[in-house]
Amino acid sequence: MDMDAYCGRFRFAWDMNADLAFSISDLWLLAQALYLLPATALTSALHSIDATATFFEVSCSTGQGLGGFALSTVAWFTALVLLQEVLVKA
Repeated sequence: MDMDAYCGRFRFAWDMNADLAFSISDLWLLAQALYLLPATALTSALHSIDATATFFEVSCSTGQGLGGFALSTVAWFTALVLLQEVLVKA
């Protein structure tokens, strides 16, 4: 089975916690999913290579903790710096 489908990676919906109601908890989960998108994409790419996923022990929770937060922070900061450079040159 595909890990992305099994783990619910890249799943964005109004009802993120699947409690059949839209609440403030859903907004927090949606913001968290968007912020961790770079880490989620990297772990998904790692999982597509079976030997790499086995060696690094990639699971559903990989990229969702402190390491995922750190990686996503660096990725978003880099993206914002690059965007700023492009806008200043324009």
